Amino acid sequence: MQLYVLDRNFTVLGIIDNYECLMWKRNYYKSSIFSMQIIPTFEQFELLKKGNILLKNDNTKEAMYIDHRELEENEDGEEVLLVEGYSLTQWIDRRITLYKQLEKGNAETVIRNYINTNCIDTKDINRKLPNLIQGVNNNLGQEVDYNSHYKPLLQEIESIATTNELGYKIDLDLPNKQYIFEVYKGLDRTVNQNLNSKAIFSTEFENVIKQKYVDSDNNYRNMVLVAGAGEDENRKTLTLGIENEGLNRYELFVDARDISDKESKTRIVTDELTGEEIEETYEVEIPIETYNKLLEARGNDKLSEYTKIETFDCVISNTNNLIYRTDYDLGDKVSIINKKWGLMLNERIVSITETYDEEGLNIDIEIGNNIPTLIEKIKRKMRR
Repeated sequence: MQLYVLDRNFTVLGIIDNYECLMWKRNYYKSSIFSMQIIPTFEQFELLKKGNILLKNDNTKEAMYIDHRELEENEDGEEVLLVEGYSLTQWIDRRITLYKQLEKGNAETVIRNYINTNCIDTKDINRKLPNLIQGVNNNLGQEVDYNSHYKPLLQEIESIATTNELGYKIDLDLPNKQYIFEVYKGLDRTVNQNLNSKAIFSTEFENVIKQKYVDSDNNYRNMVLVAGAGEDENRKTLTLGIENEGLNRYELFVDARDISDKESKTRIVTDELTGEEIEETYEVEIPIETYNKLLEARGNDKLSEYTKIETFDCVISNTNNLIYRTDYDLGDKVSIINKKWGLMLNERIVSITETYDEEGLNIDIEIGNNIPTLIEKIKRKMRR
C-alpha cells in the first residue's frame, strides 16, 4: 500500500511505500487514527513532518494528518521513526462552541449548523478552517433540540452523531482543493432485511479468523435525572426512564446547569443622545416546553454513553466470501453468528482496523457498542 504525502495546500510532496508496519483504524463515531513504523531516509524523515497529510493510493478521499513523531534506535542500532495521527475530523477539536447556540432540526442539520457557525461561516475570520466546505445535507437522524456554549466542538458533534447512529468525516477533494464535511449512515446488511446484500460473519462461513465477545452491564444506566437552571426548589429538572423499577432501574444524575434557560434576542432601538438607530441585545426566558426538550436531549445524550455493552471484536479473513468496502464497510449494520456459543448480534461496524505489514493486509472489525476506555470514563465524569 503506497502513501501519498501532501501539505495542507494539497501539494503532493512525495510517496512512502517502504514502511515496516502501518495501522489505519477507521472509526464511525469518532476520529480515525493511524500509526506507522518506518526506518526512514533523511528525505522520508523530512516528508513525515507534523501537519502533513497522508493518503492511501486505494482511496484518495480518506486522509489522515501527522500529529506525533518519535525517533529512536532499535536493538540493531537502526533509527526507527514512529509516526501517528488522526483523520481530518480531529481538526474540529481545535474549536469550541464559542457562542450560545440553540439548534433545532434533524440531527444532520444540527451538526452541520454547528460546523458552519464555528468552522466555516465564522464571525471571527481567524476561526475559519481554510478550504472546508459542507457536503450535501441528506437530513439524516431524528429531530433534536440542542444547546451548546463553551464546549469542545468535536465532543458535541460526537454526542449528537452517536445518539442518532450517524457517522461523520472530512473528505479530501483533490481536483477542487477542498475539504468536504460529510455526515452519513451505514447500510443495513443484517439477515433481517432484503433491501441490501447481507453481510454475515461466522466461523461457519470461514470469514472469521478470531473472535472476542463482550457482554457487560458495568457501564449501564437507564434512568436519568437532568437538573438545569435555577437553585434549590426552583431548579428546573427533567426525568427520563421513570418506568424502570426495582433491580432493573439504574439511576444517573446529570448536572445540566450549563444549559441556560434564557436566549439572546436583538432589536433596533433609537439612541437617546444621537437619535441614531442601533442594534441592542437582550435576553428572554426560553419557553418551558422548549427548555424541557433541551434537558431531554442532554439526558438522552448521556444515556447513550451508558448503554449495555455487547460487542464482537473479530479478525476477518479478507479472501473469502465478503469483500471489504464492497459487501461491508464502516458504519454498516451486519450480522455476526457463533453457533457454538448460541450467539447472534445484529449491530453496526463501529471500527475497522487495517494493518499492513510484510504479510499483507489484516482486517480487524469491531461490531456493537464501543467499550469505553479509562480516559473516556475520566472525561465522562468531568462532563457529568
